[in-house]
Parts: sequence; structure tokens; C-alpha cells
Amino acid sequence: MKFFNSITGRFIFIVLITLLFWLWTSLTFVDRTNRVLHYTDVSNSFTEMIETSARINMAVLRLENMAASGSLPAADFSTDRLEQEGMDLRTFLRGLEQEEEIGRNASFQRNIRILEESTNELLRTTNKYISLLQERGSISQGLLQRISERLSYWDKTGDKSFDGFISDFRQAYGRYLTTMNPDIVEELIDRWNTNRAVILSGIVQPVRYSTISLDVNQARNELESDLRLAQNLISIDQKLGYFHHTGLTADLQLYSGQIHDNLNDLYTGYQTASMAKSRRLSWSLLYIFLFAGTALLLLLYYFSRSAMHAFSTIRASLRSLGRGKIPEKMSGIHEVEFADIAEQINTYADSLKAKIEYSRIIGESNPEDGSFRFPQDDALGVALNNLAGKLAEAREEDRLHQSEEEKRRWTSEGLALFGDIFRTHNENVRELAFSVLQNLVSYVGASLGNLYIRPDDDREPPVYRMAASFAYDRRKYLEKDIFPGEGLVGTCIIEKEPIFLTDIPETYIEISSGFGEAPPRCLLLVPLKIDDDVFGVIEIASFRILKAFEISFAEQLGESIASTLATVRINEKTTRLLQQSREQAQEMALQEEKMRTNMQALERAQEESQQKESEMEGILNAVSSSSLVAEFTMSGRFAEVNDKYVLLLDSPRDGIIGRHHSDFAVADKYSDAYRQFWNRLRAGDIISVKEKFKLFSGQEIWLQQTYTPIRDKDRKPFKILSIAIDITQSVAQQEALKQQADEITRKSLEMQSLSEAVDLSLIKCDYDPEGIILSMNMNYNDITGYSKKELIGKNNRLFLREMEKEQFDSIMQEVLKDKVYTGVIRRTKPTGEEVWLMANFTPVKNEDGLIYKVYFMAQDITEKKLRYQLLEEANKEVERLRSRINEMEKN
Repeated sequence: MKFFNSITGRFIFIVLITLLFWLWTSLTFVDRTNRVLHYTDVSNSFTEMIETSARINMAVLRLENMAASGSLPAADFSTDRLEQEGMDLRTFLRGLEQEEEIGRNASFQRNIRILEESTNELLRTTNKYISLLQERGSISQGLLQRISERLSYWDKTGDKSFDGFISDFRQAYGRYLTTMNPDIVEELIDRWNTNRAVILSGIVQPVRYSTISLDVNQARNELESDLRLAQNLISIDQKLGYFHHTGLTADLQLYSGQIHDNLNDLYTGYQTASMAKSRRLSWSLLYIFLFAGTALLLLLYYFSRSAMHAFSTIRASLRSLGRGKIPEKMSGIHEVEFADIAEQINTYADSLKAKIEYSRIIGESNPEDGSFRFPQDDALGVALNNLAGKLAEAREEDRLHQSEEEKRRWTSEGLALFGDIFRTHNENVRELAFSVLQNLVSYVGASLGNLYIRPDDDREPPVYRMAASFAYDRRKYLEKDIFPGEGLVGTCIIEKEPIFLTDIPETYIEISSGFGEAPPRCLLLVPLKIDDDVFGVIEIASFRILKAFEISFAEQLGESIASTLATVRINEKTTRLLQQSREQAQEMALQEEKMRTNMQALERAQEESQQKESEMEGILNAVSSSSLVAEFTMSGRFAEVNDKYVLLLDSPRDGIIGRHHSDFAVADKYSDAYRQFWNRLRAGDIISVKEKFKLFSGQEIWLQQTYTPIRDKDRKPFKILSIAIDITQSVAQQEALKQQADEITRKSLEMQSLSEAVDLSLIKCDYDPEGIILSMNMNYNDITGYSKKELIGKNNRLFLREMEKEQFDSIMQEVLKDKVYTGVIRRTKPTGEEVWLMANFTPVKNEDGLIYKVYFMAQDITEKKLRYQLLEEANKEVERLRSRINEMEKN
């Protein structure tokens, strides 16, 4: 460790670190370079595969051109070559899956799977395409040859025997080969099926034409066989995709295009990822160089800074000592060369610091501190000891002078304090006495005190009553009377001189506290005199013996206290007399004002009573004219009704007055609830209820009635006032609204059940007019292979292939014209799997009549479609075998 702390050791360590850094950066550079070269090789392989896909597209285009020209594949067209290129592409893709950038990217993985599936489908479709081309044949072979031979055969029969049908057959066949329009042949077949008998009517058994002899049955069978050959030709052409660019031709274009497009997309994505990775590798290499170089520089900086720190610390300490400052103790210096120098400087600084501390103590308070004794050879230390002795003598003289000055200041401040108290408390004798006593006991540092004052009366002998008592910062409420000559207080009154005792009898007074009881160490009694008349006595007891200047202060203060107490007592007496006079005058004025107020209140009460009576009469008239008003006796019988009530009940007034409430109200008058209703009214409760009344005509009405008991002067109810509102129409509307609400709820539940059933059984999705996906059910997610998060808010065209986009755009154009579309559509999952749907697109309008979204509902018919294709192929195979059998029979 000592070697490492030396400058030589640190230099050797830096050299070793530099060599290790060079070796590490070289290895890192080689690794990063190899990885960048690997990305370049993969990119070159991509270029070769793109050229391979271009050759595949050229082969597909050449095959389509040969088919379009009506010739069979040339001899140099080898499917083995196409399969080899497909195999190379699959090998490349499997190797590509092992790439780090590809394996971690789900999009790359999906493109690779699509490429593999498209390659397999392309090869399978190519073989099928060539097979169908060979089956179709040309003029010299295949199906075309057979049809040509059959037409040549029918040329020998002549056209007239078949009503021109053979000539039409030949022309339709030629037009079909030229236009590739299957409707031409289909019309000829329909004509045969419809007019078969007419066409064959010209044949008479046996009829000979040239070298051919036919009867009707033989002619019919041969013609039907030839028409089936034409139908087979149309079926093969349909599979090949000669009509509307569909079938295998469209599949070849689709798969070859997918291979080319996906390979380009994969190449572009890989190029972007590899370039980004290369940039990251380059930046990481740069960061490694920067980090390692920075670390080496920091290490160099640390070692150089450590040495410079030690040198700077020593230099700063020497500069401080040169300016007369004590430097901090140097620490943290690890270099061996500087450690000894720092230790010597620290020792010198500690010695100088001790002398400075001793100088500070001399200047403050204790110049003869024995802890600082310096050797005789320390000149500065000996000089400090001599200076300490001189300062001690000067400080003792100054202390005595300050003590006298402090006593004079204490007395002056005390007199000023009590002058303020005398000016403040000049209205109440007891408060003034307590304030004076409290401040005097506190100011002289005593423990307790009592103040006795002679009352303002003519009693003989005079008595001095305790006016205030104070102990331990608290006011004491004590009652005590002293007569002149009684105890020390009475003695002070007689002698009219202060009494100061330090030898106090044990039974005279004790001072109690939480720690126990003890007698005071001194007692001071000061008479309060005005001229030669003793006005009162102050008694002070203390655990501390009072000093002479404190006793003198208390005596000096006695006369001022006496004169102030006498003045306050006179002021109190004057104030008391003035207050009594003022209170008597105020009492007379209050009585007069009270009488005047009572008279005004009586007048206002009379006016308010008349006003309220008028208001009540107006309110009752208004209520009677606008509402149904009735009065009941306490037994529940009608006592009075207004005209509106008579019209409502549709009965004469005499037929209503005297009748019981239950004669009209639909209620059980013997029930507990009905009896409780009238008991509450008799008890004075106001009740508001909704009641049903039945009229004499049998009609039922609803009334909202408020029953209010009317009280007499004794606050007892003597009749009941009823104010009612006819709410029959409102009740009927509420019932109708309730029925409507129930119906709406039922229909809502039905719609909810229907929606749930649709979600479970159908594929459902909502589009906006632009094709944006708004919502879908789980069946839609399953059939498309995408999640809800991937679909919502996206345009449906993004998930379709080119042919599917064209069909979707065509359907949407019709739907946006307010037409409903129903038909079969094809969709392709991300995995390449084809799905066939029986779909329905329905436009939905808003309240302005504008289409704001489109409902899409469908059923998966993929399985039915496959079964239909298998059935169609089986039928064709049956027809082919039947034709073969017929040919064998003819031969």
C-alpha cells in the first residue's frame, strides 16, 4: 500500500491500465466489425432472393402468355426449375428465422410465414395450372382436338338434317375461342335443351348422308356428348381464370405478387433494422472508446489531482501561517513524500492554536488559568503569562466600580417601574395594593408579602385590614385584621419606623411548598406614612437576606405608596357617588321609554290584527274561487262546500251537506286506517292525501286533498277545512306513462336478447361510411384473425388483399346509395387461410336521413363452399368417366 501511495507506484499502475484498455478496445472493435459484415452478407442474400422472386414472376407471366396464346407449355418450361427456386427461397427463409433481428420481431415472423405459404401455394397452383392446360390441349391434342374432330365429323352429315344446329354449334365454338365469352355456348345448350325434338325431327331412320348413317337416338346421344365436351371446355377455362381474371390465373398473380411484395417488405424492414443495429453498434463502439478513454483520463486526473491536492494543501497552510491565521489540520495526504511535511506543519499549528486560546481566555475572564503553563524557552508563552497577571488586577478594580453603578441603576429602574404602576392603577385600591405588592416582592426577590391598609372609617381603636397577599408568583385571598400594638405589624404601626429582622421566631411565620415548610431567613416591615400618619404597613418575608440597598429602596418607596393609595381611595369614593347618580337617572329614563314602547306595540298589534284578518279573508276567497273547498264536522260529515265542489260531485248542495265523508270516498270506513285518519285530524294534525271519490253517476275521480283542523280560542279543533285539487287526468296520464315505460322496458329486453343472440350466432361489425371499423363482436375477431385492439379505429381496407379491396369498395358504393347488399365474399386471414362468408351490408340512417354507419352481418360458409367444390369436381369426374365409357362403347 505504501508503494501504491508513492508517485512512482502510481505511474507504473497507469501504464498497466493503458495496456489493458488498448487490448479490450481492439477485441471490441473486431467483434463489432464482424457483426456489421454479417448484416451486409444477409442483405446480399436478400438481393439474390429478390432476383429469384423476379424469375418466379417471369415464369408465371410466361406461363400465362402461353395459355393466352392457346399453346401448351414449351419444352424448355421446366416446373423442376421453378420448384428448385421455391426450395431455395424456403431454405433462405428458414435461415432468416435464425437471425436475431428477425426472431424478436413478430411482424418479420408473420411475413416469413406468409412467404412460405405463398411459395407452397404458387408451386401447387402452377402444377394444377399446367395440368389443366394439358387437359385443355390444342388443335393437335387434348379437349380442343376432340371438339375439332367432332365438328369435322358433323360436317359429313350436312346442316339441313339438324335444322342448322350444327352450323350454329361450329360458329358458337369459333366465337367462344375468339371472345372467351361462355354465354355464347350456354345459349346454344339452352337452345338444344328447349328444341331438342325440333332439331332431331328431320332425321328419318335410316337416313344416309355421304358415308354416315344415323338414327334419331344415336344422333341425340352423340350431340349431347359433344355439348358436354363444350361444357367441360368452359369449366376448364373458368378454372384457369380466362373469365374476368379469376381462378388459377388470379391465384398465380396473387401468390407471385405476394412473394415479391412480402419479400421486398421483409428486405426493407430488415435493411431498416440492420442499419439501425449497425448504427447502434457504431455508437456503442464510440461510447465504449469514450467511456474507456474518459475512465483513463479520470484516473490520470485523480492521481495528478491527489498529488496537486497534497501540494496545494501544504502551500495553503504555509500561506495561512504567513498571514497569521491558524490553518485546519491537514489530513487525507497519502503521498509518502508529502506526509512528513504535513505532520510538522500540523504540530506547529497545534502549538500556535494553544497560545491563541490562552490569549482568548486572558481577554475574557480567567487570566490565571493554571492549565496553560509554557516552557521557559518559549518566549511567547512566558510573555502571555506575565500579561495575564496584569489583566487580573485591572479587572478586580473595574468589578467594584460596576457593582456600585448597578445598585444605583437598580434603584432608579425600580422607582420608574412603580411610577408606571401608580399611574396605571389609579381607580381601585385593592388592585393597586396587589399590583404594588406583587411587583415589590418580585423586584426584591422575596418569597411572600402582605399589605395592610387602614379602612376609611372612624373606628376606635383603628384596625388595619389585609388588602393584598402574594406568595410564589400567585395572588392569595386572605382575610386578616391587625390592631396597633398587635404583633410585629402592630409594633411597626406604633413605632412608625421600618423593622428588619434576621432572627425570626420559629412560630411567627412559615413558608410552605411542595418540598415542605421552613421559616424565612429575614423579615422586613415598612410603614406607609403620610406626614406622621401611618396609612398602612408592607410586610415582606424572604429565604434570602435582603441587602442594604434593597431595604433602603423599600423604605424610599413607602411614602409614595401611601400617598398614591390615599389618592385612589378618594377617587373611588367620588366615582362611586357619580355612578349612583347616573344609574338613578338612567333607570328613570328606561322606565319612561318602556312605557312609550308598550303603547306603540299595542297600536302595531291592533293594526296587524286588522291587516291579517283582511288578508285571511282575501286568501279564503281566492282559494274558494280557484280550488275545491269543503268544511267537515269533527265527526266527518260535510258542513259546507263551495260551488266548485258541488259541480265536481255532480250533486245538489242539499244532497252533499250532512253526508259522511265515506259516502263519497272509496274507503273502508270500518278499517283501522280510516279510524286512525279521523283520530289524527281530531288531534289537530294536518294531513295531505290522494283519494278516490265515486260519484252518484258511477264515475270515479281522484282528488289531492289537504285536511286542516280549525282551532278555537282555546286551541281545540272544532271543524276541519279541506282544500282539494282534481288530479284525475294526471293520474290517468301517470298510468299511461307507466304502461308505456313497461312496454319500452319489455322491448328493450327483447332487443337486448336479440342482440345477444346475433352476437352468438352471426359475424357482426359496424363501419362508418369511409370504411372505418367502429365495433365488432368476438365472431368477427375469430374469422378475421385480428384482435379488437388491432381493428378498432382502422380502415377495413388495411386488412384486405387487392381483389378483396375491389369487392369491398364496390359493395360500399352500392350501400352508400341506400341499397342493401347480400352475397358471398372472400376474406383472407393473416395466416393465409381463406374464409368464405355469406354477407349482408345494411345502411343505417340518422334523424336527418343521412347514412352514418353500415351494419355488416355474415355467416361462415367456408365448409359449404369446400363441399360444393368437391361435389363439382366429383360431377366433372363422373362426366369424364361417362364420356370415356361412351367412347369405348362406340369403338
